[in-house]
Amino acid sequence: MTKRSSAPGSGLLYGLYQKRLRRELAGLGEQALPKHVAMIIDGNRRWARLNALDSVSHGHRAGAAKMHEFLEWCDDLGVGVVTLYLLSNDNVRKRDAAELSDLIEIIAGLAGRLSRRGDWRVQHVGRVDGLPDFLVGALRDAEQRTSENGG
Repeated sequence: MTKRSSAPGSGLLYGLYQKRLRRELAGLGEQALPKHVAMIIDGNRRWARLNALDSVSHGHRAGAAKMHEFLEWCDDLGVGVVTLYLLSNDNVRKRDAAELSDLIEIIAGLAGRLSRRGDWRVQHVGRVDGLPDFLVGALRDAEQRTSENGG
């Protein structure tokens, strides 16, 4: 495992917690580690409100920024497949237009950034009907850019 520095603002307790988790996982051996991890990205709106941020989009952006750290952590541990659930039908139906627009922009940007890092392969899974052409295009571009990657 490669040691990575904590993200800015992650705090002392988070750093200690991360070290403890790494130590415990390293002790399990490779056979006990999962080959596939899935994460439902949730709670960014609540986090933004609890931190008295100007808009919930700041919470969505913070969550997207954490994805890099999470994926690098999985990569370091040897997790071969990671599924990120980023946008649900409920999000599309229930969020106001401004928040949904921000979410779509954030997801498109995340897909683009992930497709330009390392040997990772980005693959969209899910329906595209109801998604704006901008997001569908960004996801397809990320898939195409990484189609030959092995990670």
